[in-house]
Amino acid sequence: MAEAIPYGDEVWLSSDQHHKHKNLLHKFQPNRKAIWNTLDEMTEGLIERHNEVVKPEHIFINLGDFSYASPQETAEIYKRLNGKGFLVKGNHDRPATNPQHCGPLWGWIKDYHEMDIRCRKTEKAHRFCLLHFRMDRWHWMGRKSLHAHGHVHSDALQGEARLRRFDVGCDANDCRPVSAQNLIDLANATVFEPKEDEY
Repeated sequence: MAEAIPYGDEVWLSSDQHHKHKNLLHKFQPNRKAIWNTLDEMTEGLIERHNEVVKPEHIFINLGDFSYASPQETAEIYKRLNGKGFLVKGNHDRPATNPQHCGPLWGWIKDYHEMDIRCRKTEKAHRFCLLHFRMDRWHWMGRKSLHAHGHVHSDALQGEARLRRFDVGCDANDCRPVSAQNLIDLANATVFEPKEDEY
């Protein structure tokens, strides 16, 4: 029996929380320093913002760089998050993939993932290509598939809607996960206009 295709408002995407990463809070992300003064405050704030939008019955897919904390601390952070989590590995995910403490918590751990997600409004399925790193070209790009990524710590979720490519990192999204439905809506509201060398 084929697995049911989830609706976009049931699937949440995010990345680059960097729980307990001192340098990220104090040096690399001034927007976080404006909100939180300590690493503990940042972790509590990120958990709170996650749970504000993700419900216990939802799916969340983290696109990497989840935590700099110890594997034990990382496991405790995960357990406080709403939803069933899945991990597309980033370049700083040794604690989050620790086989003893964290690995068994995720539904799966992959380097790359593709999945179909249904638009709640039209019932149409959209292919999502998920990777920690931003790609210039991805599978089914010519068929208007969507690419979600992290890593770059930008503030431009909507900046590449014409390509159907979105930075779902928490720094680009007020430190909150983004629903797949939101990305589908942004893509559908924008003319697909890749340049000749982008196709």
